[in-house]
Amino acid sequence: MLLASGGCGVSEESALPPGLMPLWRAVHRRLSSGRPVTAVQIGPLDAEQREAVADLFGLDRAPKTYTVPLEELDAVLRDSVGLSARETVERIVGPLGDGAGDRRRSQAERDGLWTWLDRHPVVAAQPALRDWVAGVRRAGLIDEQGRQLSLGRR
Repeated sequence: MLLASGGCGVSEESALPPGLMPLWRAVHRRLSSGRPVTAVQIGPLDAEQREAVADLFGLDRAPKTYTVPLEELDAVLRDSVGLSARETVERIVGPLGDGAGDRRRSQAERDGLWTWLDRHPVVAAQPALRDWVAGVRRAGLIDEQGRQLSLGRR
């Protein structure tokens, strides 16, 4: 698979050794957070991974944990493969997500559910059900993995 379009001839095998996968995964995870990213910390790295990171950034050697400024990674990748960090990790790891947007949408859905339930004619007609709804909302909801969900306003 060629990383860069336009036939630059830099292949994944020659430009992106397996030792860099922790870097690509960490950058992908951070860029998928939906929040601004200026640096990514990777590690602990094994010897092969440290060597790959050192080679990528022109270091004598890389430490077991390393903080990679995104601006520096962009510059190195643009010089070597003609792609930004964002474009590189999308090609290697897959499409970026928007974690912050996903959380906002989920919160809006939960808020809509509570509004609907609070205003439901059956609940409105029965004061005991209003108390029950308030209690359920205070107790919280869990998602399909069993994690407590943020409930927003109470």
